[in-house]
Amino acid sequence: MAFPKKKSRRIIVNNHQYRWMVKGDFYGVMLLIISEEYNGQKLFANFRHSINGEKSCMYDNPFIIEPELVKRTILFGLSKGYSPNQKGNDLNLGDLSQQLVLNLKN
Repeated sequence: MAFPKKKSRRIIVNNHQYRWMVKGDFYGVMLLIISEEYNGQKLFANFRHSINGEKSCMYDNPFIIEPELVKRTILFGLSKGYSPNQKGNDLNLGDLSQQLVLNLKN
């Protein structure tokens, strides 16, 4: 399954092309990642808006996914057994709001 090109973005990590897109709701965002080269496993991760502050929501102070976070999520997923070039069950990493600490000063 490929993501629609109009709604997804491309990223290259370790010479491998991926497509990613974000779906949001009131509490957070879900990051969806697939290989652009293979029809393999899909990778999912969640991030809460509240990482920006206790009372943040999608209207007040939304959490924005940037390419650097997508790259870090892919690398984290690979370390947890994500195989983008092999068929298998999708890998849902769950809520990564605490695992992937953001460094916004770089």
